[in-house]
Amino acid sequence: MLIAVLLFAIRLSASTAGSFDVRSAADDPQVLAVMQDLALRGAHQVDQQEVAAFLVRDANGAISSVLWPHTANRRSEHYDGAVPAGTVAIAHTHPIFAERPSRGDIEQAREIRLPIYVITRWNLYVVDATGAVMPLIEKKNWARSPRPAEVRAE
Repeated sequence: MLIAVLLFAIRLSASTAGSFDVRSAADDPQVLAVMQDLALRGAHQVDQQEVAAFLVRDANGAISSVLWPHTANRRSEHYDGAVPAGTVAIAHTHPIFAERPSRGDIEQAREIRLPIYVITRWNLYVVDATGAVMPLIEKKNWARSPRPAEVRAE
């Protein structure tokens, strides 16, 4: 089975993950709302197309997303350009059958030194900047929950 691979051709700016705690993202309603939005956008794609975005922290500490231009590639997404100021992570969807981060996701997180979130309707994983994979939500329909913070993985 082919695994979705997120392809990057980005030039890193001075943006870094800084003090962004990748493990606590599932406890933060603001971050989960951004992830939920991406999951819903991904659910509307056809032919295993992915949706990707930068997670950006503004001067007040609020997290929002900056969507990548949609390329309509199958099982991958591509971004070419400068990373937005304040970027703390990258998030993208996977098809429901490819719930875990791919080898490409792990390699890219190490290379760009930013966490990468992998989103499906039933799962939320993160690959930290060292390449470690952590499940945040597993086998729960969190993406369609009105209050995703209540379905945090134990």
